[in-house]
Amino acid sequence: ITEIRSIVDAVAIDASKLIMISDEQARSNAVRVFNLIMTKAKELTESSTQEQAQNIYDYIKIRMNELNQILIDTQTEIDEKSIFYNWLEERA
Repeated sequence: ITEIRSIVDAVAIDASKLIMISDEQARSNAVRVFNLIMTKAKELTESSTQEQAQNIYDYIKIRMNELNQILIDTQTEIDEKSIFYNWLEERA
């Protein structure tokens, strides 16, 4: 149960990266996968059996890998659309 919560916490921390995906379809897919992870995580309770917890863990790991792949595939787009302002260029 602790490991599942750690994974969900890590996914939640990275959620801000999802809105930076410039490709609308990839962003939509990433948000969908994120929501699937969060919904499945809510099924985990202190009374969950080991088998139920394992099934939830397996599902979340698959979705987390899917989400990571989306972020990897769109990483170039994220880097190119940097939110930092280059004030030195502007002054020149």
